[in-house]
Amino acid sequence: MWIGKLLRGLDRCLEGLVTVSLVLVFLIGIYLVYDTLWLMRHAKDPTLKEYRPEASAVLEEERQIGPEQVAWVTIDGTGVDFPVMQSTDNIKYLQTDPYGAFSMSGSIFLDCRNAADLSDPYSILYGHHMENGLMFGALDAFHDAGFLQEHREGRITTRQACYRFRIFCTVEADAASSGLFRPLARSEALDMLRGSGSWLEEPGEGRIVALSTCMGAEDTARFLVVGTIEEIQ
Repeated sequence: MWIGKLLRGLDRCLEGLVTVSLVLVFLIGIYLVYDTLWLMRHAKDPTLKEYRPEASAVLEEERQIGPEQVAWVTIDGTGVDFPVMQSTDNIKYLQTDPYGAFSMSGSIFLDCRNAADLSDPYSILYGHHMENGLMFGALDAFHDAGFLQEHREGRITTRQACYRFRIFCTVEADAASSGLFRPLARSEALDMLRGSGSWLEEPGEGRIVALSTCMGAEDTARFLVVGTIEEIQ
């Protein structure tokens, strides 16, 4: 008799464990869906577009999202259309949105060692590689040669000027070993870029700007879309 009671008790315990496990799986599933939707919402916050500068206009103070916004970057016909932030380090905007709030999708930001007005010969913009083409995940499309040929024009607006951005190459590089992830002289940057990726044309005389994002699961693998800027008069 005691064996039967023990078995029934074990059955009830097992049923309880199964129920608890199912509830936990259900709750984890809800959290994962919520987390994904939260990330996507912050990565494509529609309120940011209210601050997009007009074509050929400079980034006026009253239209800046905050004091650390230094530019706006757009590549025509793509999902790249974002404010550009800059802090005193390259860490803050990895998990901070343009409004200053915590966000896993972060912000597009200019290397802290670059001049805020893009007056350096070589400047670097960073952004997270998000799924579904969000943030700089949109740069994935430039792996396709046809897409690259058809989407080479854009605009980068600073507080001082509005620039035409024209892409001349894409490059895959290792952030741990490549010298492309620091301010460079123009000739030095071109020497490093030349022959190392998809080169479309010899660049014009303008200063060089590189858009950088992660590639896959490799921690230090990066994909760069590189172009020159020329002031729009």
